[in-house]
Amino acid sequence: MNPIHGSQNILLIFSGGYCMALSAVLFDLDGTLIDTSPGIFKCVNKTLEEMHFPTLGEELLGRYVGPPIYDAFRSVSGLAAADAQEAERRYRKEYAVTGVHEVRFYPGIRELVALLHAEGVKLGVSTLKRENMALIGLREFGVLEYFDCVTGTQEGTKRTKADIIRLTLEQLGGIRPEEAVLIGDTSYDAVGAQEAGVKFMAVSFGFGFKNEKDLAGYPNIGLAHSAEEAALLLRRNGLAQALI
Repeated sequence: MNPIHGSQNILLIFSGGYCMALSAVLFDLDGTLIDTSPGIFKCVNKTLEEMHFPTLGEELLGRYVGPPIYDAFRSVSGLAAADAQEAERRYRKEYAVTGVHEVRFYPGIRELVALLHAEGVKLGVSTLKRENMALIGLREFGVLEYFDCVTGTQEGTKRTKADIIRLTLEQLGGIRPEEAVLIGDTSYDAVGAQEAGVKFMAVSFGFGFKNEKDLAGYPNIGLAHSAEEAALLLRRNGLAQALI
């Protein structure tokens, strides 16, 4: 999607006033707001190589995007608990230096976020990524100012996706779960949204859901294949008034 045309199309989708059934939009980070795969893939394979484990191809590396990195080393690469802990330590050290800077926005997402912000919609980021790394990425892309809060994991604490969503709602001023929607790309997002009581919208341009069949069993308001489709689904569910 051309960013300029995408912005114009999103404006058209949101044109025309209607009742707001939702008051907050929460975004997952990796695979939803930004494509962090280049940095993640590079750091995962560097870690595995340093520890003398087999490196991975792109398909398996894609399974590292979404879950906690320790869990991914365990489930995807089959590392024992002690090895996974060491791999997590090495990965985080490398990612903080190089990987965090190797990101790119998905087409049209920046425009969608900017337009929602301009409309006064409460915006939050709910991610299983370390919160400080999320802040760096959003700041470098110049979009941190659009978000009312960014909530992630913290060193020394263990938070589930549902925990993070609930904390985001609190930081947004006590938004009720039924007034919010989480946009995400993996089953971790879908389960977290369900457990936290918020609505869920899936996107297919990340590393999890690709079609409606993948969403079977997860309550959702739809699957968006682009930022424009995400805007349309938000409009259909009563979010945002006229932007033009």
